[in-house]
Amino acid sequence: MTPDNRLSRHVHGFFHEYLTTQRNVSPHTVFSYRDTLKLFLSYASQQLSTPVVDLSLDVLTPDLVLGFLNHLETERSNTAATRNVRLAALHVFFRYVGAHDPLSFDNCQRIVSIPKKRTTAPATDYLEREEIEDVLSRIDRRTPAGRRDYAMLSFTYQTGARVQEVIGVRASDLQLESLPQVRIWGKGRKERVLPLWNQTAALLRALLEERNIDPRSSQLVFVNMRGRPMTRWVFDIFSKSTFLLRSGKAPWRKSGSTRIPFDTPWRCICCRLAPIPMPFETSSATPAAKQPGDMHESILR
Repeated sequence: MTPDNRLSRHVHGFFHEYLTTQRNVSPHTVFSYRDTLKLFLSYASQQLSTPVVDLSLDVLTPDLVLGFLNHLETERSNTAATRNVRLAALHVFFRYVGAHDPLSFDNCQRIVSIPKKRTTAPATDYLEREEIEDVLSRIDRRTPAGRRDYAMLSFTYQTGARVQEVIGVRASDLQLESLPQVRIWGKGRKERVLPLWNQTAALLRALLEERNIDPRSSQLVFVNMRGRPMTRWVFDIFSKSTFLLRSGKAPWRKSGSTRIPFDTPWRCICCRLAPIPMPFETSSATPAAKQPGDMHESILR
């Protein structure tokens, strides 16, 4: 009897042909779909007492998918939002399978019809100007890591960029001369150009000079102390720098302890920029003429 290898063929075609060749999705999307399918097949293997390599397409039923979604929330303590992300990935996979395997069309259609769970949108949080001042003042700029963190947080504060966008900025994306600006590559390969304050440009210029980076090169601007690409988890350093905020001792934080998530405050910090005058100087003074001690006040002005 010939083994049923339709599942393995569809998994291979989904990742190597559909996602990468036909849709050209980002590597992050591929990794997310990969992790979802890995979790789902592992769950199916446990529930059916069958090795993953011996699973067939016919046993992946809607009831099994619903059990997997419930497993995510009850056993793995995932939120409803994470559950919906996993379900969306399974929807894409089974849409692909249904389009390429008419024999499993009915089963795939019933899986695709599984609805997402409704979730409540959390309130958008942000940091007050006093909180940003407190964070910046706690960074030790006498060390290379401190100067990098100060420039990175100042850059994030001004642009309101996502964490992944910040750590992905390359030297060639920066224009630090007469009209400072940065080219940011966002989610979905969306490209945008943002102006930079002269003070922020001075910080970035000093960082590039300290690391001997050619401004025209494709080297990453923000790297770890070993010179390797940073991950979004290194932004935890900013949470550690704000222990007073978490302990509720900050005088301006009346609501008690606060933990700063990775993305939310930095993305929403642009909400605070609307009433703040943009420091477009008209004098002949250059950023290089400013003293390092004045940089902190200039960025927040």
